[in-house]
Amino acid sequence: MFRFIRNIIITVVLIVSIFAGLFCVGQLVPYQYDKAYTGILRVKYEANKKRTEPGIIFVGGSNLALGLDTEKISKTFKTPAYNFGFHAGLKRDFYLNAIKANILEGDVIVLIFEYSAYIEDLMTEHVTWNSIDNDMDLIKCVPASNVFNLYRYYPIYLFKKISDTMFNPHPIPDNGGYNVDCFNEYGDDVYERYENIRTPEEVKNSAYTVISTDIMSDEGLEALKEFREYCESIGAKVYASCPSIDRLGVKELQDNGVSFKKRYEEKTGIKMISEPSDYILDTEYFYDTDYHLNLTGVELRTNLLIEDLKTVL
Repeated sequence: MFRFIRNIIITVVLIVSIFAGLFCVGQLVPYQYDKAYTGILRVKYEANKKRTEPGIIFVGGSNLALGLDTEKISKTFKTPAYNFGFHAGLKRDFYLNAIKANILEGDVIVLIFEYSAYIEDLMTEHVTWNSIDNDMDLIKCVPASNVFNLYRYYPIYLFKKISDTMFNPHPIPDNGGYNVDCFNEYGDDVYERYENIRTPEEVKNSAYTVISTDIMSDEGLEALKEFREYCESIGAKVYASCPSIDRLGVKELQDNGVSFKKRYEEKTGIKMISEPSDYILDTEYFYDTDYHLNLTGVELRTNLLIEDLKTVL
């Protein structure tokens, strides 16, 4: 029995040592994805840390990054506003940790997560490493529940990073709209996109989003409640809104979203200023996914959100 336990301990120590060694090697290899879409997370994180004046901060995935005219919102309410939207693959708890780097008294935090954020918390490995690698502040934002999942993938990521360093340094993707230069000072992706590059049939065939109380985990709701309490202790306010989503991409909508909103508010204490059904928009307003709006859609969604914000600001 003693020998068995000893072997287990030796194996664990060996595995941890190997991964620690790989991580140290990885830190010596320069970050390669500063020009790609994933590089914008660092820009946004630093922009938020440098704020000295309270304002409106929108937090969520790419439904915000490619879905909001934050400059218009800032001018409407005559207050600084910033779009901290990035990618749904980093999940809810990472964003909550990241935004805590600088919450000011008087801030208004508006949480607008994709619906997948309520049902799962495993971060997308390659997107996460492409975004956070070599930045210890961002690495510290990774929730404990994701550490094993991410470090298990790290050797694959490290191999790719070394390969890119040698043969394709600082790559810029070919797909339009997905690089750092597409973003303005407010954190919005302003790449010129005017129509949906997917057909209605493609959207229908890939429909997966369910909007119901079943997708809301108790753990996730508790995390949102704790975040609200933390913000309020500083003197900031927290509200929630709904992501805009392609009507044909919605697989199920329980009682028009009423129960979803009610449970969210009851369990988190966060007022949801929007109705989920109001943000289910026609396919013509989207660009290339169920959540990414074209510029016409951005204008529509921004106007909807402005009206919702007027009820609390």
